[in-house]
Parts: sequence; C-alpha cells; structure tokens
Amino acid sequence: MSTPGNDSEEMDWLPHELITEILSWLTVQSLLRFKTVCKLWRDTIQEQNFTNLHMIRFALIYPEIMWEEDPVEPNSYNNTESFSIVSSLNGLLLERCSSTNKYRIRNPSTKYILHLPSPKHIEQAMSMRFVSKAKEYKLVSYHLDKTTNWLGFEVLTIGTDSAWRPLDVPTNLHYENPAGKLRVRFVGDVFYTFGLFTAGDPGVICLNVATEQFKEVTIPSRLFPDWNNVQIAQWNTKISITKVVHEQIHAWILEDYKKCKWGDQKIVIPLASSMLKDHPKFMEYGSVYITDNILTFFDMGRNMFEYDIKSGKGRCIVFAPSGNKCVGYRPSMVHFRGMQPALRQSK
Repeated sequence: MSTPGNDSEEMDWLPHELITEILSWLTVQSLLRFKTVCKLWRDTIQEQNFTNLHMIRFALIYPEIMWEEDPVEPNSYNNTESFSIVSSLNGLLLERCSSTNKYRIRNPSTKYILHLPSPKHIEQAMSMRFVSKAKEYKLVSYHLDKTTNWLGFEVLTIGTDSAWRPLDVPTNLHYENPAGKLRVRFVGDVFYTFGLFTAGDPGVICLNVATEQFKEVTIPSRLFPDWNNVQIAQWNTKISITKVVHEQIHAWILEDYKKCKWGDQKIVIPLASSMLKDHPKFMEYGSVYITDNILTFFDMGRNMFEYDIKSGKGRCIVFAPSGNKCVGYRPSMVHFRGMQPALRQSK
C-alpha cells in the first residue's frame, strides 16, 4: 500500500472520490502545489469536471473578488506589448493589444496564457462564453460591414479551433444600426443584438452560441414610440428592452425568443431621484441586471451597485481598488490545450 507523499500513480491510501472531494474545496494556490504530488492528482485537478466543481465551491467559501489592473503593464508576463482587458469569465481574462489587434486569454491565478488567432474581420467587439452542455468555451466576434452595414459573426472554440469560423447569417438578418453603436447582451447561451433591420423595423438578432443558429425577432412598434436611448438589459433569465422615462424604467420582456413572444404588458419601475442623481447614465454602462426586484449594474466596469426597487435604496456592494482601472474576477483552475506559462517578471 502506498503512503502519503509517495509519488505513486494510484495513491490508494485514500479513496479517489474522497481525494477529489477534499481537493475541490482548496484554494487555487494550494491546488497548484498539490498538482506536483503525483500524476493522478495532477490529472484530477486538470479535469474539466473538477475545474467546474471547484469554481462553484470556491465561490461559496471565498466570495471575495480579485482585481487585475487594466491595461496590463508591458513588462508583465515576459511581454513587450500592452494588453487591455476586454472581459472576464470563470477566472479567465480576455485581453487585446491595441497596437497589433492581437488577442489572448490569461489565467492570472495559474499564470498561463493562450495566444489566439486573429479574426478574419476587424471586430466591433468580442465576447467569451461557457457553453455548459458541451462543456466548452467559445468566443464570439461580431463586426459591421462599413459599406452595407450588415452584421457578421465569427466563432472560435477555445482550445479546439485553430482559426475563426464565419457563421452564415441569414440574408433576412441584414442589420442597420442608426446610433453607430451595437447594443448587445449575453444571457445564458444566447447572444442578443438590438438594432434596426434593413426594412426599418426595430428588432433583435438572437444567436444561440451552443447550436450556432440565428433567430430574428421583430420588435412591435407599439413598444416604444421613440427608440433613442433604448437599451438591452437582463431581466431574471431573459432579456428586456428598457428605457428611462421621467424617473421610471420602462421595460418590455422577450418571454420566448424562439417563438418571437413579447410580454403582454409594459413593466414600469419607479426610480428614486437620488438614484438618478448619483448615476444618471447607469443604463448606458452596458451591464444592467434586474433580478427579484434588485437592479444591479457596474459603474463603468469598476464598482458594482445594487438598487432595491421596492425600498428605493441603493448601495455599493463591490469596491474596485482606487487608482488605475481594474477588472474583477474569481480565481479558477481553468486551463486550455496550448496554454503556456508566462511568469510575471520581477520589477
């Protein structure tokens, strides 16, 4: 029988299920050390099922959010280029170099980096998503053709695809954006883009990232007589088109995008004058969520605020460090094939 500390593949002195259970409650720093105990532990810790379980449990016992400065310093991670953080997901940071337009994914906890192939088109923006059923991470790059104003999409399955795959957007989904800025939202596995179709009708393009299929949802003109300053917001597990009108949030919920079904009635939520005074443009921040009478939003990607709709009181629940712009994330062990170690250089 093996004993603790023996570099054995079996480590049969404890049941493997019990070892997995214990490891799943440890910090990322501890797991990085325990990967060196034996091959069995290393393989267990690197399994995606274990990684997903660890993320859930780690958030329960270590709720604090870690912060990373943006942009990343050029002399960090053995790199001479300056990268800015685009988004974070499951402990991963999607970063872009403005001078070269190169993208990379970095896990700041494990200090591993994956350099990504460049999209075929100059992107308007890029988003990262975890498809739970397929247990894979995907990137969605979307762009506008400057000549036709048609919307295009490319997809990259991280760690699997060597190049971006263009998606066939149906011809009836040609897109015009009068404001010149895409209004987008990811909810679940669906990516929503709001704008005007070529026929002049407002609508939403829905891309199911799991199936990579599109659906066009026309927005009835009765919902809003004026489409200026209309935004997309997450409403529980669905999306809504919202607008602030006379110290009120007016919202229409898309109940079922597959059936093109909108809610029967407009929802009106009063806002306290102090809320609008402190955050007059909160709907433009791009990250607005309404769940169980709680309105949550990020102040320009830094601080997170909660506003209780019933009581009319708000509070800041996450404070970003003062000084440089920071992006929050929760540490994880997520790792992709092709990732390389990139140790931070000493200053």
